[in-house]
Amino acid sequence: MNAEVMQTPQLSVSRLLLLGASSVILCISFFMSVFAPFPLALAFIFYGRTKGFLVGLAGLAITFFVASTFYGNLSLFGFFLGVFFIGVGISEIVRRNISPVKGLVALGLGFISLVTAIYALILNILNLTLKEMILQSLDSSSIDISKFKEALKMNGDQDSINLLQLLENPDLLAKNLLESFPSFFFISVFVVLWLIMFLVLKSRRLLFSGNEYTYS
Repeated sequence: MNAEVMQTPQLSVSRLLLLGASSVILCISFFMSVFAPFPLALAFIFYGRTKGFLVGLAGLAITFFVASTFYGNLSLFGFFLGVFFIGVGISEIVRRNISPVKGLVALGLGFISLVTAIYALILNILNLTLKEMILQSLDSSSIDISKFKEALKMNGDQDSINLLQLLENPDLLAKNLLESFPSFFFISVFVVLWLIMFLVLKSRRLLFSGNEYTYS
């Protein structure tokens, strides 16, 4: 018998909405956005696939509105789309009682493949190389970059000088990003997946009250 049995949580509509709102708020907040898939995964596990998808779709609609209205681009919407994918994936690993290690490897590789395919499609439609796309992004952010460069000049330490020299050479910056981003993205995806799965498994007292669960 499972010794960690607690009372089954009350599955109210307000709690479902709170989980969805928490995911959107975490997504909008820069530093806490890494936790955004967690409440969405709980919504799927607590309330099932149908209600979970409804909350996720509502989150997509909200982030699309906020991104297009206040940010002028759809980066936030794209980020929440990734959060939605991870939340669904984590919940399916748990609901299907799949080994977390096997599940996270499959989910991580699937997510990386999906993101790669989307960017390849976008580049093909725009008829751009990845380097050209990065250079265009840097050019469109020239005002913010200029402000950042001024702050670096005022700082004056060696690290700031090195970064300033890199910002002064967009081609070199794009080259460095192309070289470092794949490994950074790969590692970041699996770290985030591990963190969300860890939080879900630590919540097993609430998630599986009165039921056996294979993994801890």
